[in-house]
Amino acid sequence: MKTLTTVLNNITNKSSKNFEKKVAKLLPEGVTEINLSSCGMKRASGYGSYHFFLDVRINDSEYFTFTKHTNSSPAWDSWTDIEAGTMKHDNFNKATALMLLEENQDLIIEYLNQDNE
Repeated sequence: MKTLTTVLNNITNKSSKNFEKKVAKLLPEGVTEINLSSCGMKRASGYGSYHFFLDVRINDSEYFTFTKHTNSSPAWDSWTDIEAGTMKHDNFNKATALMLLEENQDLIIEYLNQDNE
């Protein structure tokens, strides 16, 4: 049985139990706490290159960053047009966080295995 995971959400203004449940469901066995510190998009090197990013702290680790490269100008335009603190901003951050957590499950498992050795 999976243990209860505490989700510390600093990427949205409003707390969302549904979002926290989705995050906990994506995490492998052994994660007891995750702190979602910051999330969004940033420019990458090269014309039209961007990174989605999510800064996380799992259990009592150091903070580390998950990233995903994209050349999607519409995503960048959406990100830069969204006013911070709005519902759209929160939803963009939630979707980005879930995408990056899902894509980096193997890295989280690898980290947990190193931590247990």
